[in-house]
Amino acid sequence: MKVGLITCWYKHQIYSNYSRELRNHLLALGVDVKVIASECGCGLSHQEKGKNLVEKPDYFLKTQYPVIGKNFSELRRKISFKLALGYNFKRGVELNSVCPDCNVLHFQQVNDAFGAESLTTFLVRPSRTKKVVTVHELDPFQLHYRKVNRLYNKAHRVLVHSNYMKTQLMALGVEEEKLQIIPFGVNLPQLNGHHRTKIVYYGGHHLLSGKGFQPFLNAIAHLRRWGYAFPVVVHGGFSIGDMIKGEKLARGLGVESQFEWLGAVEGSRLHKIYQEGLLSVIPFTKGSGAFAATLSMANATPVVATRAVELPEYLGDAAVYVPVDDPLKLQKKMVELLSQPDVRQELAGKLRQRAERIFAWPVVAKKTVEAYEN
Repeated sequence: MKVGLITCWYKHQIYSNYSRELRNHLLALGVDVKVIASECGCGLSHQEKGKNLVEKPDYFLKTQYPVIGKNFSELRRKISFKLALGYNFKRGVELNSVCPDCNVLHFQQVNDAFGAESLTTFLVRPSRTKKVVTVHELDPFQLHYRKVNRLYNKAHRVLVHSNYMKTQLMALGVEEEKLQIIPFGVNLPQLNGHHRTKIVYYGGHHLLSGKGFQPFLNAIAHLRRWGYAFPVVVHGGFSIGDMIKGEKLARGLGVESQFEWLGAVEGSRLHKIYQEGLLSVIPFTKGSGAFAATLSMANATPVVATRAVELPEYLGDAAVYVPVDDPLKLQKKMVELLSQPDVRQELAGKLRQRAERIFAWPVVAKKTVEAYEN
């Protein structure tokens, strides 16, 4: 079987790392995988494309992605949008022709160059190759132009990481029989017995939107008054501007000295951060918490989380849950766990077992191959 993996392939991106792991584990199962990459809209210029790629892809699209800048005037945005339709149609044609001997073309949908605009033009073109889409996140384009979501029904299979996302897509008009849940994969590192002294927080790409950062800060301030002044490690792909705003909010509550801002971290260093964590706190209200949840499970780091998005599906009964936007309840549950090492140890064991059984990459890759074969 030969698979063309259409994906973000830039360094320090969650979804390019995801695709690299998927590629590697599919290769281990005997699947021939060709990586199809593209320029993106995340701020990297074409001069940077060579040095910022994960590695050299098998194919690099010739058709550039048409970036519409946030600072464009209304008139320029309208003109750019019309031009972008033509560019994305051309991208769709190229995507269908770039690997004619592939049995499957697997589109990893995130945003920008791999968002709904490129996806829909890819799906609308007829092709002998089977088309599979993994929807990692919903694109603003498809939420505004809701009818375009019916084009998912032209795919042979639409893969999602949770029932939460499956329900969202069905509400947008995707047929249930097209949808299949395959969890977000994670590597399982050796547990090296690191001394756990920190609270770990994942800020994603947009620290101040949907991550519950303000309630988390308030909970940290409450904890400090109770004598719990643990170091807090914040990681994620958020911007410098978001970090500055976060630092300002922490300073306003008198807790800035506890915070260490790491930004984008990956690989063994990221696993070490979680293995130094007393707690992983995931107070999300929207977006996807799968990355933080699977990292916590893989590294046996006890979790306090909201029952939002897909978090309950991932963490099951192995986490402590709090309501969204409730810093007092969050602080209370954090204190309970911080003061009960036996409970933390029990949850840590359950989380690691859950990762081994459901979310480990060999398990996820095998399910993906079964989806291709079906």
